[in-house]
Order: sequence, then C-alpha cells, then structure tokens
Amino acid sequence: MHQEIEAERGRRVPPVRATRACRGCLRSETIAPLPLLRLAAAHPDTVDAVFGKILRKPNFIWSEHGEMLLRRRKAWYYEREPRPGVTVIGDRLSELAAGSRR
Repeated sequence: MHQEIEAERGRRVPPVRATRACRGCLRSETIAPLPLLRLAAAHPDTVDAVFGKILRKPNFIWSEHGEMLLRRRKAWYYEREPRPGVTVIGDRLSELAAGSRR
C-alpha cells in the first residue's frame, strides 16, 4: 500500500537499506553532513522519499528542507569551523615527518 501511495505522488520508493543507512547517518553524532549531502546530490529522484520516510513527513522536500534539517540534527558540526579530513603534503614534508633525511 505504501508503495502505491508513493507511486501516486510521483515519487520512487526507496530501498529499505538506503533508508536505514541514511537514518543511521542522520542520527550519528560522529558522521558529518557531507555523506548525506553527496547522497542527496547523487540520487535526486529518491532523496525526498527517503527523508520523508525517515522523518515520517511525506511532504518533505530535500531542496527546501534539507539544509535546515542538517543544521538542526548536525548542530555540533556547524558550530565550529570545518577542517579538512585529509591534508595533502609533498614528498619532502612526508620524508621529514617519517624521520628520513635526503
């Protein structure tokens, strides 16, 4: 029945595992918003249905409510200056960090 209702609204029904994964990322205190933003950008045809299901808000629209949702659920991330997760260093600095000399 749920799939029939979603089909009538013109939304694709998301796979259960996608819904579980997004719910886990959204609830996690250690996962930054970036994976959710990337998933939303990669799957624009199902993002509204996935988050509508997670939040139990069938009229949820990612483009209108996504940023506000992330700022509320991931407030800890937005309260501080973002830092890069990876820093690229050159060969010489890498050698120095490893303790070798040229």
